[in-house]
Amino acid sequence: MDKFITIMTTQYPHEAHMIKSKLESEGIMVFLKDELTVQSHNFISNAIGGVKIQIRSSDFLLVQSIFQDIGLQTSHEEDEPSFGMVKWAEKQLDKISFFTKWPGEVRVLGFIGMIMLLIVLLVYGLGGFE
Repeated sequence: MDKFITIMTTQYPHEAHMIKSKLESEGIMVFLKDELTVQSHNFISNAIGGVKIQIRSSDFLLVQSIFQDIGLQTSHEEDEPSFGMVKWAEKQLDKISFFTKWPGEVRVLGFIGMIMLLIVLLVYGLGGFE
C-alpha cells in the first residue's frame, strides 16, 4: 500500500482545489489534509501549516513532471513539516553540542525551558513580582 506524502502546501483551500483539479485530471489521486479545518477557521491556516496537498508516493515523479510543465515546485515531505520558530530553534541547537544528543522535539522543549528559566531569573533579579 502506498503512503501519502505532502508535495505542497497552500494557505487557503481554494488554492489547493485548483491544484487538486489539475492533478485529478491527469488521473492522480489527491488528498487535501487540513482542508476543512482551514475552511472553517481560516485565521489559523498559518498556525497549522495551511492545506497540505498529498498524493501517493508512487505518483511523485509524475506529479513532479506535471508541476514542471505548469511552473510549480514540489517539496517531498515525509513527516509533518517544521515551521518558523521550531526550525530556527533547531538550527540554533545544532550549534550546542550538549543538545545534539537529544531528539529534535526534546531539544526544542529543553531550549524553551532554559529561556523561560532565564526570564524568571531576570525578573526576580531585577526586583519584579513584589
